[in-house]
Amino acid sequence: MTEIRAAKRRDVPPEMFRVITKYDDAQLVAIAAYQASLTTPKSMLMQSGSMCKTASAKGGKMK
Repeated sequence: MTEIRAAKRRDVPPEMFRVITKYDDAQLVAIAAYQASLTTPKSMLMQSGSMCKTASAKGGKMK
């Protein structure tokens, strides 16, 4: 996120760039900590052996 804020990464949506430039380092650390604490719903996990699509995108069920 700091690279986005410093304009070192250009492959981000303009809306994200505008928002992230307003945050200081402490706020970015708090955002990163929050994101790291989230769990991924099973429907978004890839099936075993799959490298491309999630189980829900393939119409399958997680075991």
